[in-house]
Amino acid sequence: GSGVDVERFKPDDRDKSEPPIVALCARMLWEKGIKEFVEAAQIIHAHGKKIRMVLVGGVDPGNPSSVPEELLQEWNNKGIVEWWGWQENMLEVYRSSSLVCLPSFYGEGLARSLLEAAACAVPLIATDVPGCRDVIKQNETGFIVPPHDSKALANSIMEAVGQPKLLLEMGRKGRKFIIENYSSEIINKKTYTLYL
Repeated sequence: GSGVDVERFKPDDRDKSEPPIVALCARMLWEKGIKEFVEAAQIIHAHGKKIRMVLVGGVDPGNPSSVPEELLQEWNNKGIVEWWGWQENMLEVYRSSSLVCLPSFYGEGLARSLLEAAACAVPLIATDVPGCRDVIKQNETGFIVPPHDSKALANSIMEAVGQPKLLLEMGRKGRKFIIENYSSEIINKKTYTLYL
């Protein structure tokens, strides 16, 4: 796969927004864990936590697994989650997020949203599936949760958001991990050696 441009995707020195934003950045397909994310949002709200749960991505009308736009709008209108739709400036999305989440339950390859977010020093929460778990060092750069487990996802989000110093440290370690393993320069060199 392609690496990440770590000079483009890098943190800035702004304070994170309050209430904190937890973003799921992906096409709006059920397999990306959209249902689990929404259920986690409901659990978090039931605990009285002020956390903005945000879906970022467009629908894929030709795909039978696409979440219906009407349902996304309904969740948004009810305040369960915010649906921002497709966003061109993902750097801004990552920089405003306290956590980036991908509760996918199918093999992702390397999930670009996780790579880019980590390069921006944003801690991650993702499921224990190929392409997600490879980008996270458990309890160092983020959290790995079981697939289809909305409660574990909600608990990890609440635990992480409640520890701002831990998030900063995880973000710092996550960026270092990406620079050392998944930067464009490193991936391009590895790809090039395959053809020699």
